Amino acid sequence: MLLAAIARAVGATALAVALFAAADATADAPPRPMPPLRILVGFTAGGTTDLAARLLAEHLQVSLGRQVIVDNRPGASGRIAAVALKNSAPDGSTLMLAPMVVTTLAPMVWPQLDYDPARDFAPVAHVADFPIALAVNKDIPARNVSEFVAWTK
Repeated sequence: MLLAAIARAVGATALAVALFAAADATADAPPRPMPPLRILVGFTAGGTTDLAARLLAEHLQVSLGRQVIVDNRPGASGRIAAVALKNSAPDGSTLMLAPMVVTTLAPMVWPQLDYDPARDFAPVAHVADFPIALAVNKDIPARNVSEFVAWTK
């Protein structure tokens, strides 16, 4: 069920990106060779972010008629991929698919980042939602977040 939801979200995003790209093309422009589109992922292959990137890449490749490569740059909670995006050529051939932690939480957790999400990146599309769960050992006497916070204090 999660994979179907991801596929629907990725398909809709791929269509939107393709329509945007098509609207930008002009009829009399000579064809030019396009470099591969690269999607940076700050996590290892096989995870949910990687899966979403691969589904997106598949749809974009068909929609745009352009090679799309998923480039995993795991480590540092996605910050390695973020730095790679910041240092990439500003030619539109490099994207990053990342959870909100890379752009929203990272500045709060690591005050000395090698990138500024607000200054260095431009959001393009919301691609997918990934529910997150909090779990504890069954022997901990907490059954919700409030009880867990009280227990840790």
